[in-house]
Amino acid sequence: SPRLAGPDPRPSSRDLDRGGRLLLVVILAAAATLRVWNIGGGIPDAVGVDEPQIMERVVRMMKTGDFNPHFFDWPSLTFYLQLVVACFTFLSGAMAGKWSHLDHVSAADFYFNGRLLTAALGTATVWLVYRAGLRWGWTQALLAAALLAVVPYHVRESHFVLTDVPAGFLTTLVLVLTLRARERPGLRAFALAGLAAGLAASAKYNGLIAIVMPLLTAWVASGAAAVRVQRTVVILAAAGLGFLVGTPYAVLDLPAFLNDYARLAEIFARERGGEPGWSIYLKHLALALGRPAFYLALVGLAGALWRTVRGPGRLRWAQLAAFPVVYFHVMANSYQIYGRYLMPLLPFASLLAAASLTALLGVVGRLPMPALARRVAATVLVIVAIAPPARVAIDFNRSFGRQALLRARPLRAGVERAAGERIDSPAVGP
Repeated sequence: SPRLAGPDPRPSSRDLDRGGRLLLVVILAAAATLRVWNIGGGIPDAVGVDEPQIMERVVRMMKTGDFNPHFFDWPSLTFYLQLVVACFTFLSGAMAGKWSHLDHVSAADFYFNGRLLTAALGTATVWLVYRAGLRWGWTQALLAAALLAVVPYHVRESHFVLTDVPAGFLTTLVLVLTLRARERPGLRAFALAGLAAGLAASAKYNGLIAIVMPLLTAWVASGAAAVRVQRTVVILAAAGLGFLVGTPYAVLDLPAFLNDYARLAEIFARERGGEPGWSIYLKHLALALGRPAFYLALVGLAGALWRTVRGPGRLRWAQLAAFPVVYFHVMANSYQIYGRYLMPLLPFASLLAAASLTALLGVVGRLPMPALARRVAATVLVIVAIAPPARVAIDFNRSFGRQALLRARPLRAGVERAAGERIDSPAVGP
Protein backbone atom coordinates (compact mmCIF):
# COMPACT_ATOMS: atom_id res chain seq x y z
CA SER A 1 0.00 0.00 0.00
CA PRO A 2 1.37 3.44 -0.89
CA ARG A 3 2.13 5.74 2.03
CA LEU A 4 0.78 9.25 2.44
CA ALA A 5 4.21 10.60 1.54
CA GLY A 6 4.90 8.02 -1.15
CA PRO A 7 5.95 8.62 -4.74
CA ASP A 8 3.55 9.31 -7.57
CA PRO A 9 2.96 5.82 -9.05
CA ARG A 10 0.48 6.89 -11.76
CA PRO A 11 -0.96 3.37 -12.22
CA SER A 12 -3.88 2.63 -14.49
CA SER A 13 -6.96 0.45 -14.20
CA ARG A 14 -5.34 -1.97 -16.64
CA ASP A 15 -2.70 -2.73 -13.99
CA LEU A 16 -5.25 -3.87 -11.41
CA ASP A 17 -5.28 -7.58 -10.73
CA ARG A 18 -8.48 -9.57 -11.14
CA GLY A 19 -9.49 -9.07 -7.52
CA GLY A 20 -8.96 -5.31 -7.75
CA ARG A 21 -11.06 -5.05 -10.89
CA LEU A 22 -13.82 -7.08 -9.29
CA LEU A 23 -13.72 -4.81 -6.24
CA LEU A 24 -14.02 -1.74 -8.46
CA VAL A 25 -17.05 -3.24 -10.19
CA VAL A 26 -18.62 -4.02 -6.80
CA ILE A 27 -18.01 -0.46 -5.59
CA LEU A 28 -19.59 1.08 -8.68
CA ALA A 29 -22.51 -1.35 -8.53
CA ALA A 30 -23.08 -0.47 -4.86
CA ALA A 31 -22.91 3.24 -5.68
CA ALA A 32 -25.48 2.86 -8.45
CA THR A 33 -27.76 0.66 -6.32
CA LEU A 34 -27.81 3.11 -3.42
CA ARG A 35 -28.59 5.98 -5.79
CA VAL A 36 -31.46 4.34 -7.67
CA TRP A 37 -32.98 2.47 -4.71
CA ASN A 38 -36.52 3.84 -4.25
CA ILE A 39 -35.67 6.72 -6.57
CA GLY A 40 -39.34 7.22 -7.38
CA GLY A 41 -40.21 8.12 -3.77
CA GLY A 42 -42.60 11.06 -3.49
CA ILE A 43 -43.49 11.23 -7.20
CA PRO A 44 -45.77 12.92 -8.19
CA ASP A 45 -47.43 14.51 -5.15
CA ALA A 46 -44.53 15.00 -2.71
CA VAL A 47 -41.44 15.75 -4.77
CA GLY A 48 -38.48 17.61 -3.34
CA VAL A 49 -38.94 21.21 -2.32
CA ASP A 50 -36.86 22.60 -5.20
CA GLU A 51 -37.34 19.95 -7.89
CA PRO A 52 -40.32 21.77 -9.51
CA GLN A 53 -38.11 24.82 -10.02
CA ILE A 54 -36.26 22.78 -12.64
CA MET A 55 -38.87 20.41 -14.03
CA GLU A 56 -41.64 22.97 -14.49
CA ARG A 57 -39.29 25.12 -16.54
CA VAL A 58 -38.07 22.13 -18.54
CA VAL A 59 -41.64 21.25 -19.50
CA ARG A 60 -42.32 24.86 -20.41
CA MET A 61 -39.28 24.81 -22.72
CA MET A 62 -40.61 21.65 -24.37
CA LYS A 63 -44.04 23.13 -24.94
CA THR A 64 -43.05 26.63 -26.04
CA GLY A 65 -39.66 26.23 -27.71
CA ASP A 66 -38.40 29.14 -25.58
CA PHE A 67 -35.07 27.97 -24.16
CA ASN A 68 -34.68 31.00 -21.94
CA PRO A 69 -35.35 29.73 -18.40
CA HIS A 70 -36.29 33.27 -17.26
CA PHE A 71 -34.71 32.24 -13.98
CA PHE A 72 -31.10 32.71 -12.93
CA ASP A 73 -31.07 31.81 -9.26
CA TRP A 74 -29.28 28.78 -10.69
CA PRO A 75 -27.35 28.71 -13.95
CA SER A 76 -28.93 26.70 -16.75
CA LEU A 77 -26.81 23.65 -17.56
CA THR A 78 -28.88 21.28 -15.41
CA PHE A 79 -32.07 22.59 -17.06
CA TYR A 80 -30.75 21.74 -20.52
CA LEU A 81 -29.48 18.30 -19.47
CA GLN A 82 -32.91 17.55 -18.02
CA LEU A 83 -34.53 18.91 -21.20
CA VAL A 84 -32.67 16.29 -23.26
CA VAL A 85 -33.84 13.54 -20.91
CA ALA A 86 -37.41 14.88 -20.92
CA CYS A 87 -37.53 14.96 -24.74
CA PHE A 88 -36.29 11.39 -24.90
CA THR A 89 -38.87 10.39 -22.27
CA PHE A 90 -41.64 12.07 -24.23
CA LEU A 91 -40.71 10.43 -27.53
CA SER A 92 -40.26 6.98 -26.00
CA GLY A 93 -43.59 7.38 -24.18
CA ALA A 94 -45.29 8.32 -27.44
CA MET A 95 -43.86 5.23 -29.13
CA ALA A 96 -45.25 3.17 -26.26
CA GLY A 97 -48.71 4.70 -26.72
CA LYS A 98 -48.76 6.73 -23.50
CA TRP A 99 -49.49 10.07 -25.15
CA SER A 100 -49.68 11.67 -28.56
CA HIS A 101 -49.26 15.40 -27.86
CA LEU A 102 -47.32 17.68 -25.53
CA ASP A 103 -50.62 18.85 -24.06
CA HIS A 104 -51.00 15.35 -22.59
CA VAL A 105 -47.95 15.57 -20.32
CA SER A 106 -46.93 17.54 -17.25
CA ALA A 107 -43.82 17.76 -15.10
CA ALA A 108 -45.00 14.73 -13.11
CA ASP A 109 -44.30 12.53 -16.15
CA PHE A 110 -40.61 13.43 -16.19
CA TYR A 111 -39.39 13.35 -12.59
CA PHE A 112 -38.44 9.68 -12.57
CA ASN A 113 -36.12 9.74 -15.57
CA GLY A 114 -34.81 13.13 -14.48
CA ARG A 115 -33.82 11.62 -11.16
CA LEU A 116 -32.15 8.73 -12.98
CA LEU A 117 -29.91 11.26 -14.71
CA THR A 118 -28.88 12.68 -11.33
CA ALA A 119 -28.23 9.17 -10.01
CA ALA A 120 -26.08 8.40 -13.06
CA LEU A 121 -24.01 11.56 -12.49
CA GLY A 122 -23.65 10.66 -8.81
CA THR A 123 -22.38 7.20 -9.73
CA ALA A 124 -20.06 8.67 -12.36
CA THR A 125 -18.60 10.92 -9.67
CA VAL A 126 -17.55 7.80 -7.76
CA TRP A 127 -15.72 6.64 -10.91
CA LEU A 128 -14.01 10.03 -11.26
CA VAL A 129 -12.86 9.84 -7.63
CA TYR A 130 -11.29 6.49 -8.41
CA ARG A 131 -9.57 7.94 -11.50
CA ALA A 132 -8.20 10.85 -9.48
CA GLY A 133 -7.10 8.57 -6.65
CA LEU A 134 -4.97 6.48 -9.00
CA ARG A 135 -2.35 9.25 -8.83
CA TRP A 136 -1.70 8.08 -5.28
CA GLY A 137 -2.09 4.36 -5.95
CA TRP A 138 -4.80 1.73 -6.33
CA THR A 139 -5.39 1.37 -2.60
CA GLN A 140 -6.26 5.02 -2.11
CA ALA A 141 -8.27 5.10 -5.33
CA LEU A 142 -10.43 2.13 -4.35
CA LEU A 143 -10.89 3.30 -0.76
CA ALA A 144 -11.91 6.80 -1.85
CA ALA A 145 -14.40 5.42 -4.37
CA ALA A 146 -15.82 3.03 -1.77
CA LEU A 147 -16.29 5.83 0.74
CA LEU A 148 -18.00 8.22 -1.66
CA ALA A 149 -20.19 5.36 -2.89
CA VAL A 150 -21.83 5.15 0.54
CA VAL A 151 -21.68 8.76 1.81
CA PRO A 152 -25.34 9.33 2.77
CA TYR A 153 -25.52 13.00 1.77
CA HIS A 154 -24.30 12.15 -1.72
CA VAL A 155 -26.63 9.14 -1.92
CA ARG A 156 -29.60 11.23 -0.82
CA GLU A 157 -29.03 14.16 -3.16
CA SER A 158 -28.55 11.74 -6.07
CA HIS A 159 -32.28 10.98 -5.69
CA PHE A 160 -33.40 14.48 -6.72
CA VAL A 161 -33.61 16.65 -9.84
CA LEU A 162 -31.35 19.38 -8.49
CA THR A 163 -28.09 21.13 -9.40
CA ASP A 164 -25.83 19.98 -6.56
CA VAL A 165 -24.84 16.50 -7.77
CA PRO A 166 -24.13 17.69 -11.35
CA ALA A 167 -21.96 20.46 -9.90
CA GLY A 168 -20.10 17.93 -7.76
CA PHE A 169 -19.54 15.70 -10.78
CA LEU A 170 -18.07 18.57 -12.78
CA THR A 171 -15.81 19.90 -10.01
CA THR A 172 -14.42 16.37 -9.61
CA LEU A 173 -13.91 16.25 -13.38
CA VAL A 174 -11.87 19.45 -13.06
CA LEU A 175 -9.63 17.68 -10.54
CA VAL A 176 -9.06 14.72 -12.88
CA LEU A 177 -8.32 16.97 -15.85
CA THR A 178 -6.03 19.18 -13.77
CA LEU A 179 -4.07 16.15 -12.60
CA ARG A 180 -3.66 15.19 -16.25
CA ALA A 181 -2.51 18.71 -17.06
CA ARG A 182 0.18 18.34 -14.40
CA GLU A 183 1.39 15.16 -16.10
CA ARG A 184 1.17 16.56 -19.65
CA PRO A 185 1.25 20.36 -19.33
CA GLY A 186 0.10 21.30 -22.83
CA LEU A 187 -2.35 24.04 -23.68
CA ARG A 188 -5.01 21.52 -24.70
CA ALA A 189 -4.91 19.90 -21.24
CA PHE A 190 -5.30 23.27 -19.52
CA ALA A 191 -8.09 24.25 -21.91
CA LEU A 192 -10.04 21.08 -21.05
CA ALA A 193 -9.63 21.71 -17.32
CA GLY A 194 -10.79 25.32 -17.75
CA LEU A 195 -13.74 24.21 -19.86
CA ALA A 196 -14.81 21.77 -17.13
CA ALA A 197 -14.54 24.56 -14.54
CA GLY A 198 -16.81 26.75 -16.68
CA LEU A 199 -19.32 23.92 -17.00
CA ALA A 200 -19.19 23.43 -13.21
CA ALA A 201 -20.05 27.12 -12.80
CA SER A 202 -22.87 26.62 -15.30
CA ALA A 203 -24.29 23.85 -13.12
CA LYS A 204 -24.04 25.93 -9.96
CA TYR A 205 -22.34 29.28 -9.56
CA ASN A 206 -20.09 28.14 -6.71
CA GLY A 207 -18.67 25.51 -9.07
CA LEU A 208 -16.49 28.25 -10.52
CA ILE A 209 -14.27 27.91 -7.44
CA ALA A 210 -12.91 24.76 -9.10
CA ILE A 211 -10.92 27.01 -11.43
CA VAL A 212 -8.34 27.43 -8.65
CA MET A 213 -7.03 23.93 -9.52
CA PRO A 214 -5.99 24.54 -13.14
CA LEU A 215 -4.86 28.10 -12.39
CA LEU A 216 -2.62 26.86 -9.58
CA THR A 217 -1.20 24.18 -11.85
CA ALA A 218 -0.64 26.65 -14.67
CA TRP A 219 1.66 28.74 -12.50
CA VAL A 220 3.41 26.02 -10.50
CA ALA A 221 4.10 23.64 -13.39
CA SER A 222 7.38 24.11 -15.23
CA GLY A 223 7.60 26.77 -17.92
CA ALA A 224 8.66 30.35 -18.56
CA ALA A 225 6.56 33.28 -17.37
CA ALA A 226 5.16 33.79 -20.86
CA VAL A 227 4.05 30.17 -20.99
CA ARG A 228 2.32 30.50 -17.63
CA VAL A 229 0.47 33.61 -18.77
CA GLN A 230 -0.56 31.78 -21.93
CA ARG A 231 -1.91 28.88 -19.88
CA THR A 232 -3.84 31.31 -17.68
CA VAL A 233 -5.44 33.02 -20.65
CA VAL A 234 -6.42 29.65 -22.15
CA ILE A 235 -7.95 28.48 -18.85
CA LEU A 236 -9.98 31.66 -18.37
CA ALA A 237 -11.18 31.71 -21.98
CA ALA A 238 -12.17 28.04 -21.87
CA ALA A 239 -13.98 28.57 -18.54
CA GLY A 240 -15.93 31.47 -19.99
CA LEU A 241 -16.86 29.36 -22.99
CA GLY A 242 -17.96 26.49 -20.77
CA PHE A 243 -20.16 28.75 -18.70
CA LEU A 244 -21.82 30.30 -21.76
CA VAL A 245 -22.40 26.90 -23.36
CA GLY A 246 -24.44 25.89 -20.33
CA THR A 247 -25.95 29.31 -19.56
CA PRO A 248 -26.17 31.20 -22.87
CA TYR A 249 -28.95 33.50 -21.68
CA ALA A 250 -26.53 35.05 -19.21
CA VAL A 251 -25.62 37.11 -22.29
CA LEU A 252 -28.76 36.79 -24.40
CA ASP A 253 -30.94 38.00 -21.51
CA LEU A 254 -28.28 40.05 -19.76
CA PRO A 255 -30.53 42.33 -17.63
CA ALA A 256 -32.44 39.39 -16.12
CA PHE A 257 -29.22 37.51 -15.42
CA LEU A 258 -27.56 40.51 -13.78
CA ASN A 259 -30.62 41.28 -11.67
CA ASP A 260 -31.04 37.70 -10.44
CA TYR A 261 -27.35 37.24 -9.73
CA ALA A 262 -27.04 40.61 -7.97
CA ARG A 263 -30.00 39.72 -5.71
CA LEU A 264 -28.35 36.41 -4.79
CA ALA A 265 -24.94 37.99 -4.27
CA GLU A 266 -26.46 40.54 -1.89
CA ILE A 267 -28.09 37.76 0.13
CA PHE A 268 -24.86 35.76 0.39
CA ALA A 269 -22.94 38.88 1.43
CA ARG A 270 -25.16 39.56 4.44
CA GLU A 271 -23.77 39.21 7.94
CA ARG A 272 -24.60 35.99 9.74
CA GLY A 273 -25.63 35.87 13.34
CA GLY A 274 -25.38 32.98 15.75
CA GLU A 275 -23.08 30.01 15.25
CA PRO A 276 -20.30 30.59 12.71
CA GLY A 277 -20.73 29.02 9.29
CA TRP A 278 -17.49 27.05 9.53
CA SER A 279 -18.71 25.33 12.69
CA ILE A 280 -22.05 24.40 11.11
CA TYR A 281 -20.38 23.04 7.99
CA LEU A 282 -17.96 20.94 10.04
CA LYS A 283 -20.97 19.38 11.75
CA HIS A 284 -22.53 18.73 8.36
CA LEU A 285 -19.33 17.08 7.16
CA ALA A 286 -19.08 14.92 10.27
CA LEU A 287 -22.64 13.71 9.71
CA ALA A 288 -22.07 13.29 5.99
CA LEU A 289 -18.95 11.15 6.31
CA GLY A 290 -19.43 9.55 9.72
CA ARG A 291 -17.09 10.40 12.57
CA PRO A 292 -14.23 8.00 11.68
CA ALA A 293 -14.04 9.09 8.04
CA PHE A 294 -14.46 12.74 9.03
CA TYR A 295 -11.41 12.59 11.30
CA LEU A 296 -9.49 10.69 8.64
CA ALA A 297 -10.34 13.45 6.14
CA LEU A 298 -9.07 16.15 8.52
CA VAL A 299 -5.81 14.25 9.00
CA GLY A 300 -5.61 13.73 5.24
CA LEU A 301 -6.03 17.46 4.63
CA ALA A 302 -3.28 18.24 7.16
CA GLY A 303 -1.05 15.71 5.43
CA ALA A 304 -1.83 17.16 2.00
CA LEU A 305 -0.95 20.67 3.20
CA TRP A 306 2.25 19.36 4.76
CA ARG A 307 3.28 17.61 1.55
CA THR A 308 2.41 20.75 -0.41
CA VAL A 309 5.09 22.53 1.61
CA ARG A 310 7.64 19.76 2.10
CA GLY A 311 7.05 17.31 -0.72
CA PRO A 312 7.44 14.91 -2.36
CA GLY A 313 4.71 15.34 -4.94
CA ARG A 314 4.03 18.93 -3.91
CA LEU A 315 1.87 19.89 -6.87
CA ARG A 316 -0.48 16.90 -6.84
CA TRP A 317 -1.05 17.36 -3.10
CA ALA A 318 -1.66 21.08 -3.66
CA GLN A 319 -4.18 20.24 -6.37
CA LEU A 320 -6.04 17.97 -3.97
CA ALA A 321 -6.03 20.46 -1.08
CA ALA A 322 -6.57 23.79 -2.86
CA PHE A 323 -10.20 23.40 -3.88
CA PRO A 324 -11.62 22.12 -0.56
CA VAL A 325 -9.77 24.81 1.41
CA VAL A 326 -10.94 27.67 -0.82
CA TYR A 327 -14.44 26.28 -1.29
CA PHE A 328 -14.97 25.72 2.43
CA HIS A 329 -13.72 29.23 3.24
CA VAL A 330 -16.04 30.87 0.69
CA MET A 331 -19.14 28.88 1.61
CA ALA A 332 -18.58 29.09 5.38
CA ASN A 333 -18.44 32.89 5.15
CA SER A 334 -21.73 33.11 3.24
CA TYR A 335 -25.04 34.12 4.75
CA GLN A 336 -26.88 31.00 3.57
CA ILE A 337 -25.67 27.72 5.08
CA TYR A 338 -27.20 24.55 3.62
CA GLY A 339 -25.83 21.04 3.84
CA ARG A 340 -26.37 20.25 0.18
CA TYR A 341 -23.85 22.96 -0.71
CA LEU A 342 -21.23 20.45 0.45
CA MET A 343 -21.73 18.17 -2.59
CA PRO A 344 -18.61 19.43 -4.42
CA LEU A 345 -16.54 18.91 -1.24
CA LEU A 346 -17.51 15.28 -0.63
CA PRO A 347 -15.37 13.71 -3.42
CA PHE A 348 -12.32 15.60 -2.13
CA ALA A 349 -13.09 14.65 1.46
CA SER A 350 -13.31 11.01 0.36
CA LEU A 351 -9.89 11.23 -1.32
CA LEU A 352 -8.34 12.88 1.75
CA ALA A 353 -9.87 10.33 4.12
CA ALA A 354 -8.61 7.55 1.86
CA ALA A 355 -5.10 9.05 2.01
CA SER A 356 -5.09 8.78 5.80
CA LEU A 357 -6.60 5.32 5.76
CA THR A 358 -4.04 4.15 3.19
CA ALA A 359 -1.25 5.42 5.43
CA LEU A 360 -2.74 3.54 8.40
CA LEU A 361 -2.98 0.36 6.35
CA GLY A 362 0.68 0.80 5.42
CA VAL A 363 1.59 1.02 9.11
CA VAL A 364 -0.45 -2.10 9.90
CA GLY A 365 1.22 -3.92 7.03
CA ARG A 366 4.65 -3.35 8.64
CA LEU A 367 3.72 -4.46 12.16
CA PRO A 368 5.67 -7.47 13.50
CA MET A 369 2.69 -9.80 13.71
CA PRO A 370 1.31 -12.77 11.75
CA ALA A 371 0.03 -12.02 8.24
CA LEU A 372 -3.50 -13.14 9.16
CA ALA A 373 -3.58 -10.73 12.11
CA ARG A 374 -2.44 -7.88 9.85
CA ARG A 375 -5.20 -8.68 7.36
CA VAL A 376 -7.81 -8.75 10.12
CA ALA A 377 -6.59 -5.43 11.52
CA ALA A 378 -6.63 -3.85 8.05
CA THR A 379 -10.14 -5.13 7.40
CA VAL A 380 -11.36 -3.73 10.71
CA LEU A 381 -9.92 -0.30 9.86
CA VAL A 382 -11.72 -0.24 6.52
CA ILE A 383 -15.00 -1.36 8.08
CA VAL A 384 -14.76 1.27 10.82
CA ALA A 385 -14.36 3.98 8.16
CA ILE A 386 -16.99 2.82 5.67
CA ALA A 387 -19.67 1.03 7.70
CA PRO A 388 -21.16 4.08 9.53
CA PRO A 389 -22.01 6.11 6.40
CA ALA A 390 -23.13 2.95 4.60
CA ARG A 391 -25.59 2.15 7.37
CA VAL A 392 -27.07 5.66 7.30
CA ALA A 393 -27.35 5.57 3.50
CA ILE A 394 -29.23 2.27 3.64
CA ASP A 395 -31.52 3.59 6.37
CA PHE A 396 -32.29 6.64 4.25
CA ASN A 397 -33.26 4.53 1.25
CA ARG A 398 -35.50 2.31 3.33
CA SER A 399 -37.24 5.32 4.86
CA PHE A 400 -37.48 7.04 1.48
CA GLY A 401 -39.37 4.07 0.12
CA ARG A 402 -41.77 3.81 3.04
CA GLN A 403 -42.93 7.37 3.39
CA ALA A 404 -43.87 10.37 1.32
CA LEU A 405 -40.77 12.36 0.35
CA LEU A 406 -41.41 15.36 2.55
CA ARG A 407 -41.64 13.15 5.62
CA ALA A 408 -38.76 10.80 4.80
CA ARG A 409 -35.87 12.97 5.89
CA PRO A 410 -34.09 11.26 8.83
CA LEU A 411 -30.77 12.72 7.75
CA ARG A 412 -32.19 16.21 7.65
CA ALA A 413 -33.71 15.90 11.08
CA GLY A 414 -30.37 14.71 12.46
CA VAL A 415 -28.50 17.62 10.96
CA GLU A 416 -31.10 20.12 12.16
CA ARG A 417 -30.69 18.84 15.70
CA ALA A 418 -26.90 18.90 15.50
CA ALA A 419 -26.39 22.13 13.57
CA GLY A 420 -29.54 24.10 14.28
CA GLU A 421 -29.93 24.74 10.54
CA ARG A 422 -32.08 23.33 7.76
CA ILE A 423 -30.22 21.48 5.04
CA ASP A 424 -32.41 22.85 2.28
CA SER A 425 -34.02 26.18 1.77
CA PRO A 426 -37.79 26.45 1.73
CA ALA A 427 -37.25 28.35 -1.50
CA VAL A 428 -34.62 28.03 -4.17
CA GLY A 429 -30.97 28.75 -3.50
CA PRO A 430 -28.02 29.30 -5.80
